Amino acid sequence: MRPSIEKLGRRELLRLGGAALAACGLGVVAYRRLSRPRVGEAIEREGMLSPSAFVAIDGDGLVTIWVPKSEMGQGVRTGLAMIVAEELDVGFDRVRVEQAPIDPRFGEMATMASASVRSTHAPLREAGATLRQVLLLAAAARWSLPIDELDTEPGSIVTHDRSRSLPFRELVADAMSIDAPSTPVFRAGPRRLVGVGVARVDVPDKVRGRARFGLDVRVPGQRYAVLARPPNGARIERVNDEAARAVAGVIEVIAIEALGAWAVIATSTWAAIRGRDALAPSFTRSVHAGLDDASIEHALREAADRREHTGLDVSVPDAHDAAGEGEHAVDLAFSFPYLAHAAMEPLSCTIAFDRTAGRARVWAPTQNPIAHRDEVASVLELDAEAVTLEVTHLGGGFGRRAEGDEIREAAHVARAMQTDAAIQLVWTRDDDLRFDTFRDAAFAKVRAVGREDGSPRVLEISVGTPSADPSTYAEPMVKGLLDPLAGLDVQRVHWSGVRLPVRTGIWRSVAHSYTAFVKEHTLDALAHRASADPIAIRRRLLAEQPRLLTVLDRADASMNARPLAPGRARGVAVHACFHSFVAEIAEVSIEEGRVRVHHVVVAVDVGTVIHPDLVRQQMEGGVLFGLTAALHGRVPIVDGEAQVRSFLDYPLLRIGEAPTIETVLVQSDADPTGAGELAVPCVAPAVANALLALTGHVQRGLPLTLR
Repeated sequence: MRPSIEKLGRRELLRLGGAALAACGLGVVAYRRLSRPRVGEAIEREGMLSPSAFVAIDGDGLVTIWVPKSEMGQGVRTGLAMIVAEELDVGFDRVRVEQAPIDPRFGEMATMASASVRSTHAPLREAGATLRQVLLLAAAARWSLPIDELDTEPGSIVTHDRSRSLPFRELVADAMSIDAPSTPVFRAGPRRLVGVGVARVDVPDKVRGRARFGLDVRVPGQRYAVLARPPNGARIERVNDEAARAVAGVIEVIAIEALGAWAVIATSTWAAIRGRDALAPSFTRSVHAGLDDASIEHALREAADRREHTGLDVSVPDAHDAAGEGEHAVDLAFSFPYLAHAAMEPLSCTIAFDRTAGRARVWAPTQNPIAHRDEVASVLELDAEAVTLEVTHLGGGFGRRAEGDEIREAAHVARAMQTDAAIQLVWTRDDDLRFDTFRDAAFAKVRAVGREDGSPRVLEISVGTPSADPSTYAEPMVKGLLDPLAGLDVQRVHWSGVRLPVRTGIWRSVAHSYTAFVKEHTLDALAHRASADPIAIRRRLLAEQPRLLTVLDRADASMNARPLAPGRARGVAVHACFHSFVAEIAEVSIEEGRVRVHHVVVAVDVGTVIHPDLVRQQMEGGVLFGLTAALHGRVPIVDGEAQVRSFLDYPLLRIGEAPTIETVLVQSDADPTGAGELAVPCVAPAVANALLALTGHVQRGLPLTLR
């Protein structure tokens, strides 16, 4: 296929230069590639030495580091800045951290898939090393010494014999004229920050109330908007817009045809909410009438039975599927409900749209700023460069703030308004739960044959999930089930999709949140049949996966250091996801007819640990998030609509239900990998396996039940 060639102006042609023009018609393609900045390419900053987009130092020796990922409580502004500071060799007390603006030199700015550290580790190390190298070159020139006779101590250049020393600030002016090396040398010697940790940079402003979240944005003359949205599959039929306009503080009531919604705009959020109440919309009958939990489970069960797509099919020669003498066969079925994100801060977005200037400014707590900036530009019919998007702090994300519903809606409202006043669109808690993009429901059928010792010989799993295109194999829907296990004669994984009219999206740990349960609870069901040790069985299965085996051994050793109290049992789960490895053991009892989780050990291998406390915090948060889903998580569906309105309908884990959590970090020199979602998948099967030991009953899915 021939490349598309766009017409170029005279200046653009001149910029191409003779060499590019000689490239046989491919000059335009070459120009496109050459004109797009590289990740990390220098940004000119007045009065600062900045050989990389990610870092600069001023004449006072203050280092500024720009972080391209969204801060939603996971400590990313601290952890990523540490990578730069480690290579630069500067004390963290001389570091200021800023949120990076949208710019191709900061690379992919989406914060999802537990990839923040993994995806930026290399360019951030290079940024710190590059600035350090330039300062070393400046010192070498001043002292007329070879650079290999110089080293750094935090914030200073020193000679190897420590006879001379210069603080970084005294070399900034000299270094301005030095070209940055294309391949900087990484710092040798002991780590000073990475693996040790520093105080989180976001905490002081948060505890003093100075941190700005999406709902905190205030712009002079700002207005507030809420939307009246129809239920899933319905339309707004009638509204009482006169009554809404009569509410004190209401300024405008506008039909937003592109959204099928009505916007109430007011001088305060409360006035806008009261105006929406007065609007009293009535709705048409949903086209999804009759779609409920039972029909959804039936559709997913049928999809699992179809086994249309194969994700894994491994068998030894002459393997047979039937149970032999002394073997145990189990047939299991697991059902998983839709789940909400339920972040603490409901969705919001603020937009100032200047029609005259043809520009817009956006403040948004978003996980996907580039895509959402571009969407605002599209709605407002502006060039992307005419839209500035500032990422605020996020009051929780879990994947929900990657979708951008609130940003798209705010853009439509800003376009429909009669004035250029900034508008802040706010979702109430009711909106946030009812109109969420839920974690997929799923259904899994398992046929397994266990040997006399309880280890699986045959493992066949078929999964049914919602899908926009059931004809296409969707590997992400069975992630976590596709790794071959050692010692099996037969291991197969099938997947089928079905179209269901319930909106779904990214949810913390995505498909791993149910695939780990299917795999790990099945293993314990086989072990229980054979009265075998579940941990011993896993050790055999993981013989060819040393990193998983290590986290299992570490978790087991840590839990066994505690005596098991009477009336309690322990359950284990092991899983690999997001390029990382986790084992969890939960200690559980049944008290007054309810599941009580007392203690959870989490052993993790996330490669090189940048900030140990941040990893521990992520594990603790992941366990509590996953335990909320395991014990309480369920979004009922009636007539295609979610039946949740508040935390009374969708309860979160209470303090009194929270277990003590112990995190074991496995030391590794491997590149850092994902931590944000790692602890979520294993907690439900670990608790389920402890309940199996207590009651002898295999769970039928989630949330967990006693029967």
